[in-house]
Amino acid sequence: MDHFSAILSAGGYSLFLFVAFLAVDALIGERLPPRWQQRSRNAMMIALAGAVMIFHVTGRGQTVLDQRGAAIAIASLFGGPTVGGLSALLIAGIRVLLGGPAVFAGLAGIAADFLLSLALIRGLGLARPGAPVRLGAVVI
Repeated sequence: MDHFSAILSAGGYSLFLFVAFLAVDALIGERLPPRWQQRSRNAMMIALAGAVMIFHVTGRGQTVLDQRGAAIAIASLFGGPTVGGLSALLIAGIRVLLGGPAVFAGLAGIAADFLLSLALIRGLGLARPGAPVRLGAVVI
């Protein structure tokens, strides 16, 4: 139950960061020229991915608990493979800086998250960044 509580407490940070993402997009993104709107959203998704790793929870034995898989999948879904890849690289760099005995397992998990998100996006036919996304695809 200890690890479950830690994951739930880390979710509060992620929810706050998501709301901040929406607020910045509403305040700034809509005022930009159309070609810069997607660029600003992509930059915010990459920053959100880094923030998810910074606000991680450390469990027993230096286990790092975070929502890195969700951050990579969201960046890949809404920003495309380039934004997803940059998010994964940023997350991997932060994971290396965090260190610990499971750093290589964490890096393998980050790579698997990225590859799996790309496979799901391609399999669902959502390979075009910036295209409208169905709610069912986000749930998957």
